[in-house]
Amino acid sequence: MFFKIATIEDKNKILDFYYEYYLNNKEIYKPEMSLDEWLKKLFCNYRNKEVMYLMYRKTDNKLIGISIIRLELNDFLKMYWGNVGYYINITEQNKGYGKQLFRFTLRECKKLGFEKVLIVCYKQNIVSAKIIKANKGVLIEEILDEDNKELLQRYYIQLT
Repeated sequence: MFFKIATIEDKNKILDFYYEYYLNNKEIYKPEMSLDEWLKKLFCNYRNKEVMYLMYRKTDNKLIGISIIRLELNDFLKMYWGNVGYYINITEQNKGYGKQLFRFTLRECKKLGFEKVLIVCYKQNIVSAKIIKANKGVLIEEILDEDNKELLQRYYIQLT
């Protein structure tokens, strides 16, 4: 595996990744809106200062995962998304890549000066919750995502 900060040259691979991920993961992508509308919402409406990292497999240069570190949180991000988000390609899940990407992302947060990070995941996302807890995540609360009518779990991870 190798990691890199996303650049404009990665745009098409990133868009292909999101299309594949969300079209094949109906628990996360809700069909009330088109995928184009969803991507516009993802990249425009909640845009904030952030760094996007890409995890590629060396053997075939395949984009395996994406992580995002949000450097500043507005009220919406603080409540529903947190400082860190990460996604593993739907065809590459359950192979240990999530653990690798999450640990890499936490190390980058520490390099960026974070003392603790806020991480949010859906309660039904048991795999992410296990990864968060395995990295010293402490559950601080569960809240209802009004849009999806599902419970979100909010965790803090102390980095220092």
